[in-house]
Amino acid sequence: HATCNLDAWTLAAGGEGDVGALPAAHVAVADGDASALRRTVAEKPALLGVSSALGTPAHVAALAGNTSMLALLEELGAKLAAPQSSGKYGASTALHTATRHGHHDAVAWLLGRGLGIEAREEHGNHTPLHLAALFGHAALTRLLAEHRADTAAADGRGDTALHLAARFGRAGLAEVLLGMAGDPLEVRNRLGQTPTEAAAASGHAELAGLLARRREL
Repeated sequence: HATCNLDAWTLAAGGEGDVGALPAAHVAVADGDASALRRTVAEKPALLGVSSALGTPAHVAALAGNTSMLALLEELGAKLAAPQSSGKYGASTALHTATRHGHHDAVAWLLGRGLGIEAREEHGNHTPLHLAALFGHAALTRLLAEHRADTAAADGRGDTALHLAARFGRAGLAEVLLGMAGDPLEVRNRLGQTPTEAAAASGHAELAGLLARRREL
């Protein structure tokens, strides 16, 4: 049942809106019902850009990792690259949503269209690369690296993706980031910390040691 699906997704996304009041386009996307989506948009094209507790229909498709729905939304005229309100995270893109929830295929599909690799999410000023690091998605970090994501980009706290990986003790993810272009080991956040110092301050001595050795090379 669509409402049950959306209830679960709303909780997963941290939304607090009235799921029962979601527009028909959102429900059609959640159900993966292409016919219903085409019919709904034909009657009310403006629904493609309407935001709810889950964001726009594109955010719903990204939250589900549904590339077929993303493709159909693009065909119907949805602006997938434009930041739109998405509940607690404020203005963000479908790429932010897909990255946060670890949907590799959806992220790859969106990146393949050149959609917003450096776009900023309103809450936290995060790029998709920040979110991949924050939520521990090493494969997505690698994918974003292949599309030349900016490793030196700082979020609202001055943290790079490597700072976030270091703070949460994610050695494998840190290794991926160290293999990318740039010199993220020298960047300091607003606390004045390098990634090495952020790892040490968070109690990740082994990772701090690894980063310190890499810094000396």
